[in-house]
Amino acid sequence: ECAQPCRKSYTLLDAEDRVLARDRHLLSLRDLNLTDHLPELLAAGVTAFKIEGRLKDRAYVANIVAHYRARLDEVMRAGSYRRSSSGTSEPGFTPDVAKTFNRGYTTYFLAGRGAPMASHATPKMVGEDVGPVTSVAASTFTVDTKLALHPGDGLCFFDEHDELRGTVVNAVDGATITPDKMDSIVPGTVIHRNHDHVFLNTVERAQPRRRIAVTLTLDRAPHGLVLRARDEDSNQVEEVLSLVVEPARDAQRALATIRRQLEKTGDTEFRCVDSSVACTPVPFLPVSAVNSLRRAALDKLLGERARNRPRIEGRISVSTVRYPAKELDYLGNVLNRAAEMFYRRHGVERIEPAAESGLDLDGRKVMTLRYCIREALGLCPAETGGELPAAPLTLVDEEGHRLRVRFLCGDCRMEIDYLAG
Repeated sequence: ECAQPCRKSYTLLDAEDRVLARDRHLLSLRDLNLTDHLPELLAAGVTAFKIEGRLKDRAYVANIVAHYRARLDEVMRAGSYRRSSSGTSEPGFTPDVAKTFNRGYTTYFLAGRGAPMASHATPKMVGEDVGPVTSVAASTFTVDTKLALHPGDGLCFFDEHDELRGTVVNAVDGATITPDKMDSIVPGTVIHRNHDHVFLNTVERAQPRRRIAVTLTLDRAPHGLVLRARDEDSNQVEEVLSLVVEPARDAQRALATIRRQLEKTGDTEFRCVDSSVACTPVPFLPVSAVNSLRRAALDKLLGERARNRPRIEGRISVSTVRYPAKELDYLGNVLNRAAEMFYRRHGVERIEPAAESGLDLDGRKVMTLRYCIREALGLCPAETGGELPAAPLTLVDEEGHRLRVRFLCGDCRMEIDYLAG
């Protein structure tokens, strides 16, 4: 389990133990969000994306995956890309990355430095800006907002000590809110919503599905009618209905009925994107006959897809490529016998176990970041022209644990060492 040192509160000291920042979450980075850079990432050759989901709930996973799936589909439609999977995802709700857990978002300097990437005030979710409190009564407050709040919403705000506080909405009357508790809410308090009750309920009730596009064509056969089904991967089947074909008395009405019934794919894996009746004159068909024909054709199409599904046989070949180094220290993260055997097979002769093995890390590096505390606090001399704080800097957490902070200014990087005792 993660001990979450990056989410702790720290006091930052210079070499002479002068306080540069007190009780701030100085290592708490915002969450990575590269939504606006998907076109560049695809153009660079990326074919798969990992979305963080560790310790996240179902609503977060559903919302974030649905968000990226929808945006990727937009980018792929605009470019010359081909999906590796069939079908179209239908999450059953409109995703919104602001609605589930986040600490604010960052691109982690993908487009250059300058944009804030840390959340020093709190490692918790603050959520959407609601607006400032304009007036306060005994058990209610009025807020200047354009958001529609609902009973059950979770609200939060920073009090006069910059501590994050929270409450729940019990009732809403226009801009007047009745919260579960009024503690520390005063005029001017900026309110945030970190739990959208209606949105999260919609996500929980949603039944996500993936459906495959199919076209259906009804035509004449030698002894009746034939329904041809063709899916988006060019799989095609035919289902024949033997009967004496009689023309419909009301051709337009019969045509509309046949097409309507053909497009009712129900709970199947298919979504009918086009249906047509190619036979002339338009036949008279009972609704039950159309439904039976459609069901049989789609069942047959499922079988055809299974037969034609691409299959790649996995094979393991032992590589003889030599690892570029003969020694690995703890940064190689070798924690088990299988990892050790892998490296030894590739020529590594000396292997130090990973930090998690119980290794003595006193004075050793435990973190490397492009994020810089000095830059975030406005103490970077390259930006301010001021003097450097006396180095090295030290982070001290609530329990008194100490971390030494070193700066590699030429590379715009920061390294953190663990200090025992």
